[in-house]
Amino acid sequence: MKFYLKIAHSAPSEEVKQHNGPAEYARIVFVVQHLFIKSGDAEPWEDLFEPLNSLSVYDLNQAILKGYVIKEAAAKCQK
Repeated sequence: MKFYLKIAHSAPSEEVKQHNGPAEYARIVFVVQHLFIKSGDAEPWEDLFEPLNSLSVYDLNQAILKGYVIKEAAAKCQK
């Protein structure tokens, strides 16, 4: 999250404002990155994020919005 918040803070302020602040903007950037991975336009997640590779974009977005945590070596969301 810190990495994507850093991206949000370096983005143009108008763009961040359109997405209701840096946290929301960071979530959108993360989910869009996952969309590129799922479509084959980017390399799959590795290491800590590898369990995310099996999630759909919709499921990842809902997990973030609802505060779920992806457990290590598990491909399903846990609350």
